[in-house]
This record gives sequence, C-alpha cells and structure tokens, in this order.
Amino acid sequence: MSALIVDKEKKREDIILAALEVFAEKGFQRTSIKDIAERAGIGKGTVYEYFKDKDEIIRNSFYYFQKFFEFDIQNTILSSKNGIEKLSDLIKSITKILRSDNEKYIDLVFDFWAEGIKGHSKKLMLNEMNMYYKSYRNLFEDVLNEGIEDGSFRRDMDPVSVASIIIGMLDGIMVQWILEKNVMKGMNIEKSILDLVLKGTGAGKTNREKNR
Repeated sequence: MSALIVDKEKKREDIILAALEVFAEKGFQRTSIKDIAERAGIGKGTVYEYFKDKDEIIRNSFYYFQKFFEFDIQNTILSSKNGIEKLSDLIKSITKILRSDNEKYIDLVFDFWAEGIKGHSKKLMLNEMNMYYKSYRNLFEDVLNEGIEDGSFRRDMDPVSVASIIIGMLDGIMVQWILEKNVMKGMNIEKSILDLVLKGTGAGKTNREKNR
C-alpha cells in the first residue's frame, strides 16, 4: 500500500482559508487554534506542523485576504481603452466587491488594521500593509499618468496625490459599509464616486478646458 502524499502548500492554504472564515465570524482575539483546526477538519497538533502560532496564521492570512478583493487588473491595464475607461473599470471593480460573495470578509479590514497598529507582530504587519497600499497607489498612479498622456485627464494634476485621495475615498466607503451596511446598500456608491473622480480629473472636458 503506497503512503499518503500530502500536498503541504494545499494544506497550508486550507488552514488559512479556515482561519479567515473563523476570523470573520469571531475576530482575531476570540479565535483559538482549536477553532481553526475544527473548521479545517484537522487536529490542533496538525496546525502547529504548518504554523508556529496564531500570529503567524494572521500574517499569512493577510495575503489571502487580499486575494478575495483582487479584480481583473491585468486585463484592465493591458486593454486598449483610454485613461477614463481604465480608471472607471478599476473603480467599478472595487465597488462591486462590496456586493460580491466575499462581502463577509470585509469586516476583517478593522482587524488587520488593529493588528498592524498594536498587534504582537505589528512591525511585520505594518510592512506588509505598506507594501499593499504602495502597489495599490502605483496602480492608480499608472492609469492616471496614462490618461494624462492620452489627453483624458488634466495635465496639471498630480497623479500621486490623486491616487492617494482615490484610495482614501474607497477605504472610507469600505469602513462606512462595515458600520452601516443596510444604509450604504441603498446608495448608488459607484456612480457617485465615478462622478466625483472623473469630474475632478477633468475627464470629458476639451483639451483647452483641461489646460486652463
């Protein structure tokens, strides 16, 4: 009889996904290794074969948390669309996450922020979060620069500042969604954000108006 071959990477992923489900229900502080093991359908000792402690699980779960909120960046960036269309596609993709099957994980935003500020491994978490926001900002910055070059946006605009403001706006919407989900569901968030951003970047104006 052949020995059972265990896919270690798959097992690690299963544990992390189980942890994310429990974290979303109970929060980081009230979740135990036992809770994670039970959700993953394994023994508590097996969890320790893959992770040193809960802090390590939390750090690794941040990578997977990001995956739940990934949008089709590659197709958007590589498309032949102009800056306005690409920026609109990015914003639409992000706001649609609020109504996706992964909505239950949105509440973890607060937990990850808290872990980054005062958790046991805050230095590592802050570093990971900083890298995430940097890549997030660079994504918008690239699209804004492209839009300036193709004449979609105002040339006097600072892409870095505008990218940071857009991210702050989207993060703020996510926080309000967590706190007042029922109220926010009744609003046309996507249209309002697009109106503000596109008008602010000068989208839809003539080149003469943009350069005044």
